[in-house]
Amino acid sequence: MGDAEIIHAEHKGQHIKLDSIIAMDADKDVLILQLNKEFLDKFAKTIPTIKLGDSKKLKVGQKIYAIGSPYGFENTMTEGIISGLRTSFDSTKNFIQISAPISSGSSGGAVVNSKCELIGISTMVISGGTAQNLNFALQIDEVIKTSIAGKKPNTATKASLLNFYFQNGQKELYEKNYLSSIINFEKALQYLDHEESAAILYYYTGLAFHKLKRIDSAAFYYNKSLQIKKIGDTYVGIGTISLDNGDYDNAIKFFEFALKLNSEFNEALVAMGNAYYLKKDNLNALKYLQKAVTISPNNPKANYLLGNISMEIKKYDIAVLVYKQAVLYNPYYAEAYLGLSNAYQFLGDMTKSQQYRRRANELNPNIGK
Repeated sequence: MGDAEIIHAEHKGQHIKLDSIIAMDADKDVLILQLNKEFLDKFAKTIPTIKLGDSKKLKVGQKIYAIGSPYGFENTMTEGIISGLRTSFDSTKNFIQISAPISSGSSGGAVVNSKCELIGISTMVISGGTAQNLNFALQIDEVIKTSIAGKKPNTATKASLLNFYFQNGQKELYEKNYLSSIINFEKALQYLDHEESAAILYYYTGLAFHKLKRIDSAAFYYNKSLQIKKIGDTYVGIGTISLDNGDYDNAIKFFEFALKLNSEFNEALVAMGNAYYLKKDNLNALKYLQKAVTISPNNPKANYLLGNISMEIKKYDIAVLVYKQAVLYNPYYAEAYLGLSNAYQFLGDMTKSQQYRRRANELNPNIGK
C-alpha cells in the first residue's frame, strides 16, 4: 500500500472506508483490515457475516467454492474439491490445494465449504510449463494466527490490549519464540475481561512453558485453565506431561477427558494412540491411531506410530506405506525416514534402506545413536 493515507474497499459501486490494520503477515501474504466505525454503525445490520470453519476437519475430496473478483467481476464463484492438504517447505504454513480455478484478482478471496463456512483464503496459483489447475488457499487457522507485526494498536482500550498481546503471543509461539510468547501472554493476562478468555490464555501460557520444558510452570497454568473451563487442548497438554513422565495410565485418563468433549479431536486420538503404544498395548493403539488417520489422513505423527506398530508385527510392506505418508506430510520427519530405512532393510532392499538412512542423518545427525 506504500504511503497511502486512505484505504477503501469497493462493493456494488459503493466505497467503504477501512479504518486501520488489525493484523498482517508479509510471509503469509495476509492483511486484515477494520471497517470504518461510522460505516459499521450505520450498516452493521446489512453486512453479512461468515462462520469460520475448522482446518482440522478438512478432507481431500471435500466440495469447496472459491469466491473472488477477477478483473473486477465481483463475487465470481468457482466450484471444485480439495485436491490435497499441503505444508510449506519450511513447515511454517498449511495450504489447501483446490481444483476450483483462481484467476488474477481473486487472491485474498474466500474459499468456503458446502456449509458456507470460511475454510481458507485463496493465495496463489502455480502456472507455466506443464502445470495445470494448481491452485492454493491458506488454511483459515493460519489466517487467524496472524498478528500485528510489532505495532501497538492505536486505541489503547482494555479489549484491544488483550487482543494485541494475545495475538502477538500466538505469533511468537508458532514461530517457536517461546519466552517471547510467555511475556506477551502474561501481559495479556493483565487485561482479562471474562473467564473464558482467562481459560484460553492460561492454556497457551502453559503450552509455551511446556515447549520450554519448564514442566512445573506448564502444569500450573494448565490446571488454572481447567479450573475455569474444560478445554480439550488443556487435557491433552497435562496428559502429555504425565506421558513424558512415564505415567501412561494417568495420561490416558486425561486424553479420555479430552475425547469426551470431542470424540473426533485428532490431537487427543493421536496422543491416546501414542500412550497405548508406549504401554505396549498395540491393539488399543491401533484403534485410536486408525481413527485419527481416518479423520485426518495427513497427520504425520499418527502415520509414524502406525509404521512403528507395523514394524513390531513384521508387516514391513505396510510400514513402508504409512512411513511414506508421514514424510509426505512432514518432509522433515527424521524418525519416519529412519523407520523407512529399517523397513526396507527387513524387505531386503538395501539401496533404499541406505537412501532413507542418509536422509534421516541429514535431518538429525544424532538419530539412531
